[in-house]
Formats: sequence, C-alpha cells, structure tokens
Amino acid sequence: MNQNQFTVEELCANESFQTYCLGTDKAAIEQWTKWIAAHPEQSDTINAAERMVLQLSAPIPKEELQIAFQDLSQQITPPSKQPKRIFRRQWLAIAATLTLLLAAIAWWMMPQDIPLQVYTTDFGKTQSIELTDGTSVKLNANSSLKTAESWKKTQDREVWLTGEAFFDVPQNGQKFIVHTSKGDIQVLGTSFNVQDRSEQLKVALIEGKVAVDVLNEKRIELAPGEVLSLENGSIQKENADVELLAPWRTGKLVFKNTKVAQVIDRLEELYNWQIKVENQSILDRKIKATVPQEKPELLLEALREIYEINIVKTGELTFEIR
Repeated sequence: MNQNQFTVEELCANESFQTYCLGTDKAAIEQWTKWIAAHPEQSDTINAAERMVLQLSAPIPKEELQIAFQDLSQQITPPSKQPKRIFRRQWLAIAATLTLLLAAIAWWMMPQDIPLQVYTTDFGKTQSIELTDGTSVKLNANSSLKTAESWKKTQDREVWLTGEAFFDVPQNGQKFIVHTSKGDIQVLGTSFNVQDRSEQLKVALIEGKVAVDVLNEKRIELAPGEVLSLENGSIQKENADVELLAPWRTGKLVFKNTKVAQVIDRLEELYNWQIKVENQSILDRKIKATVPQEKPELLLEALREIYEINIVKTGELTFEIR
C-alpha cells in the first residue's frame, strides 16, 4: 500500500478498507491491520471512517428511507410538471444523488463519540468475549465482531457480526441487536447462535426469544429449538436437534446425515482449506460424525474409510478427493 495518508472520504470509498471494516476479506484485514499499526497518526481518521462504513452497512429504518425518497422525488419531478421520460444518464445522476442523501442521513444518525471495539478470529481459531453489559460471546473461526466499548442505559446494545458467533445475553431492559449482512436479530435476554456466511444466514435459538428482521422486510420470531435459515432469498423455519444448534461452542464438529458437499463447505469456511473433488458423485452422499474442532482432518479420515475413496493432501491447506 503506497499511500501514507488518507482522508475519511477516501477510506470510505476504498473497497479494500470496506471489506476490512466488515471483516469479509482475510487478506484485507491483514493488510489494513499492518498499515494502521505503522501509521498511528491516522488513528482518528481510521476510527471515523470505520464508524461510517459500519453505519452505512446497517439497515436504515423504513421511515427514514420514505422521507428521503419523497424529498428526492420532489426534486426530480416537481408537482407542477408532468413526468417525462428519464434517460440512462439522468438515472445515473439520480442514483448518485440518492447515495449521497442516504449517506448523509446515516452519518447524521451515527453516534460520533462512541469508540468501537473490533474482535477477529483466524481460520481454525475461536475466541471467548465478555461484553461490558455482561453478554458472553463465543466467536467462531474466520469471523469478526464489532461493538461499542460500552453502552449507556438509554442505548440499544448493537453489534455487527460477520461469520459466526454464539451469544448469551443477560436481560436488563435494553434491546440487544445483532446486525448481519442479511438481516438483524433482536433480543432482550437469551442464548442463540448466528451464522452469516456466503449466501446463507442461519439463526438457532437455544433459550429465550428472538425476532429476526429478514432483509429489513419481514419479522420472524423463534422459539427455543427453532432454526431460521435464509439462503438465496428463500426463508425456512424448522425445529432442530439441540445437539446440532451450536456444537462448535463446546469444541466439536458434529454432522448428522449431512451431505459431503456441506461438510466440505464447513471445512473450507473454518480452516481455509481448499478441497478439490474429482469424484462429484461423493458430494450427495451423507455422513454422520463427531470430531474435535482442533482435529478436522479426522473428518477426511472418516470419509476415506466410509466410502473407500482416495483423499490426497496436495499442499499445506489443499486436498483432492479422487
């Protein structure tokens, strides 16, 4: 990274910095972590830009959006004139205006004086976190959690999650909101697991009660033992085996009648493995296995023995199933 000085605006417009803030790119996290450590004079600018990126990534209330659209539409088509055909160049200008308008609303709504705390985990590692309100969080591998360092009694408790985490939230009268890229989870006091990876959002409730705002359009309430899954726009709610709700928090990888394709996805998410499958017929087969989370290679051993297939380690983190 050649540039030594940035403005808040430049950072917010930088795609690599955005993925660092949202915790969605391991390389960007490593790159910006090193750069920030080498440029302490930019800490205030970094903090301000990070707060803006996080706020802009959170859903804006529908009421605010309606007001913004109404104001914008009045500027585009005055009431005294008949609507005219709008060409592509005009649409680009409208889109740019709307982006700036919504950004201004989000910036105005964002607390300016709240320092943020960022937690990240590497592949294959988990982290236990105690928040200032007494909430216990266990952050799974390849995940990121951003939160205010503390909350006032009049504030909602808000955190931003990328990846997977298990929350045990004490009830104190304040809302606890978990923001993800696909929806928000609101609780008062409960234990639940949130997984926001790739195209899927999965919320599993252990005890208490949660409400999930999916895509800022639909609110779905869960009862203990229920799991909500959102994938490719499809929403599903079902009862689940309690043992399968969040086994990773006890250091286990548990699969019960799980397709091999899903097992491979899980291993790649958590351990940064790359698994090439030449024998595609194996992907739809199912496996039942429980192994320690620190020994994921035992799953490959189980696959090899059960289906008598050849699994070759081709690199430090690469495998081939033949």
